[in-house]
Amino acid sequence: MIGGVKCNDEKLSVVITAYKEYFPSHWKDEMYKWEAIAHFQKYWDINAENFLDMFMTATDKTYSRQQNYRVWRILH
Repeated sequence: MIGGVKCNDEKLSVVITAYKEYFPSHWKDEMYKWEAIAHFQKYWDINAENFLDMFMTATDKTYSRQQNYRVWRILH
């Protein structure tokens, strides 16, 4: 169970093993995801005084900046 969600541990283990084998030779293709997550974790602050600015900064490195803009338009 992950985060309260049931999962098939055997199937998950197979997927994780395959990803670990795939990852080293595809780092250049995967790097942006890991950098985006690290950037998000660094700048996310649910208690930020200006939530919109914090949100835009925290999600600045995500792949779809167009999607971020849509969220900004909704929140603004």
